[in-house]
Amino acid sequence: MLEHDAPPLERELPGDYHLRCARDADDLERVGDLCEAVFAGEDVRGLLVPLFTHHPHTRLGDLLLVTERHSRQVVASLSLIPWTLELGGVPVPAAEMGIVATAAAHRGRGLQQALVEQFRERMRQRGCLLSHIQGIPHFYRRYGYEHALPLEGGLRLALPQALQPSHPPAHLAHPLAGTSAAGFRLACQADWPAIARLHRETARALAMRSVRDPETWDYLRERTPHSDMRCEDWLLTGADDEAAGYFRLPAQHFGDELTVNEASHLDFEQARATLAHLAHLADERGKPGLRLNLHRTSTLMRLARDLGAEDLGDYGWQIHVPDFAALLERLAPLLERRVADSPFAGLTREVRIDTYRRTIALDFRDGRVLAARDLGATEDLAIRIPANHLTQLLFGWRSREQLAREQPELQVAPTEKMLVDTLLPKVEGFLYTIY
Repeated sequence: MLEHDAPPLERELPGDYHLRCARDADDLERVGDLCEAVFAGEDVRGLLVPLFTHHPHTRLGDLLLVTERHSRQVVASLSLIPWTLELGGVPVPAAEMGIVATAAAHRGRGLQQALVEQFRERMRQRGCLLSHIQGIPHFYRRYGYEHALPLEGGLRLALPQALQPSHPPAHLAHPLAGTSAAGFRLACQADWPAIARLHRETARALAMRSVRDPETWDYLRERTPHSDMRCEDWLLTGADDEAAGYFRLPAQHFGDELTVNEASHLDFEQARATLAHLAHLADERGKPGLRLNLHRTSTLMRLARDLGAEDLGDYGWQIHVPDFAALLERLAPLLERRVADSPFAGLTREVRIDTYRRTIALDFRDGRVLAARDLGATEDLAIRIPANHLTQLLFGWRSREQLAREQPELQVAPTEKMLVDTLLPKVEGFLYTIY
């Protein structure tokens, strides 16, 4: 399904280079060749080809590449991977920047800068209000990206710690005793509707989350088993073998531990049994322990912390918001709910946020957002939040108070602090992938 809905793109670059979007399967293979050279030892081709051949939401126009004119060799690439994110239940179209690669001999020549410029144009065509990337440290700050959602890190649990739940009180002598589960088994194709249901129920607890529509679930079921993103899917089953919970073990991950990168909501006893089962799997496979890359309020994470797990900290999704006014206007229903549930119910006034470069005005009347406007380069001393910190506040990564302690540029008048905290509180967010 090699669909291409982008306007034709042909752009000459200085130094004998040519920028365009992918046209056919041959281009996919050539970008795959580049990725094999750049990411030695990683099967990026195994992600690239199915993603741009079978994923329901990508198009060939989303894959950008640079060729050297005289050799016709692909020497740089960058892609737009479309997501839908939800913040407080409000859907937001988003664009992941991925498959970023430049051949070693062609670095330092502005090729990625040109690709990023074209990526932003593609974002505009797609109607995407933000971009996110699993990027290397610091590099993407030059393009306006800021760490704003948890990605990697999580908890590391040694086997002796993980096995503690397998020695419960006498009345719970078996790891599954006292739970609603009968056992564990590998999931099969017929289990995917139940896994999708359990995932939806789990994601509802997150204020910031990714959306998997039915077509995306079909892609995960049919294509990821043959890609770099393949996972081993396990079910926690009830007495009638129905799915009571699930967890996923990725084939590719950081660290030597047995890694869990997705899990459904579990009650305490289910989580205790699951950690014991994971520990036995890790022991059988010669792994030194467990690594949990899950949202931090999940029961598995909470129990692991209680058992003495090492906190690895959070590496983050890096996020860029090209137009804060447009995003805030999209988030108007969420802002209105937050105001309605606060001491500011019925708010009627203009709220200005000065990012030091531009000022964003939110026009409230009777608690409703009438408009979000970009006023350009004006100065307002009441609420001054640099753009990178505004990104972190928008996605709940940090609270205003946390950021203000670390960043003296974030300056909010005392009479405005409660309002900023109402509109932009710290929340729990996590993105489970869509490929």
